[in-house]
Amino acid sequence: MIYNNREVNCKTFSSKQDWKIRVVFDERGEPFFCARDVATSMGYEEPGKAVGRSKLEKVPMLLPWQSGHRKGCSENYCFSADTMLTFIKSASIRLKPGFIQWIKDEVIPGARAEGIPAKPATRPDPEAARQPAATPPPPTGSVVQRIDEIILELMLLKKALA
Repeated sequence: MIYNNREVNCKTFSSKQDWKIRVVFDERGEPFFCARDVATSMGYEEPGKAVGRSKLEKVPMLLPWQSGHRKGCSENYCFSADTMLTFIKSASIRLKPGFIQWIKDEVIPGARAEGIPAKPATRPDPEAARQPAATPPPPTGSVVQRIDEIILELMLLKKALA
């Protein structure tokens, strides 16, 4: 998935028990597991707080999301495979049967097998953004035509900034 000129390699692992964990891959192809998804699948009522209270290393990474017809990407904390296992084993709640086995047998090996190095992200050139915009040509034709031209310019500018 491409978001704000950045490629986001993501895969979601799901189970019959309705456990879902999104996995993103860094530029070397190493998997990182969405910490909030892990905590939710473990059964925490407030997964964000559980992750926030954890003293383990968390890596902020872009993760895609979808809610109804809306889609996007947002930065979320992620765990490496070892850190995720440490987080799970140090849980203060009772884990559902089979959860650790699912993580060890399916999620981690599947993510490692899927790990594809991300293509280098292309970012807009900051120098190009600093240069003054070209002065618009003097108005010609009707007012309606000029308004259409302005609207088109704004749409192109918005697309370039997105």
